[in-house]
Amino acid sequence: MKRLGLGLVAALTCLLAFTVPAIADDGSVVPAAVITVFDLDPDTATNPVSTSHTVTATYTVTTNGVLDPQDGVRIEFTVTGINAGAEANGNGFDAAGNPIVGKYSWTNANGIATWSYSGGATPGDDTITGKDASNEPCSPCKDSVSKTWERESVPSMTQWGLFGLISAMTVAAVLMLRRKYTHNVE
Repeated sequence: MKRLGLGLVAALTCLLAFTVPAIADDGSVVPAAVITVFDLDPDTATNPVSTSHTVTATYTVTTNGVLDPQDGVRIEFTVTGINAGAEANGNGFDAAGNPIVGKYSWTNANGIATWSYSGGATPGDDTITGKDASNEPCSPCKDSVSKTWERESVPSMTQWGLFGLISAMTVAAVLMLRRKYTHNVE
């Protein structure tokens, strides 16, 4: 089930009432119903330290029930927390397909922008915020997600025991095969 937290707040705060109005049958002007939704995913994620994390922004405008993905909008991503100020590691692409370096990405024809950064070697939490960085009417539509960086866990004793058992069986098998082939050669 989709999260309705900050994304819904962003949608409601970006309800636009200054769009081109519709004309009713009697000739009166009826304001268009416009809802803009800006959403980041995944809402939460946990990864090992020193790995990469990708955030996806979806930016759409619905006018009188007609969905219109926002193409070519510059999205600004900021990181606060253990990796404060982190910038893209080159996994994002702008509207022309050029690799992104820095804190910006551009939405594609489906209203989707991706942005990736790498966590440092220190465990901790980050908050990633994405927002419409252009001069679109909905500025500052934005959403935030959280990221936890953890050290890779050391295998448990059971995992070490299993590793030891497999290693011992492998050595025993190699020795038996060696003895068999050595004995047959004499």
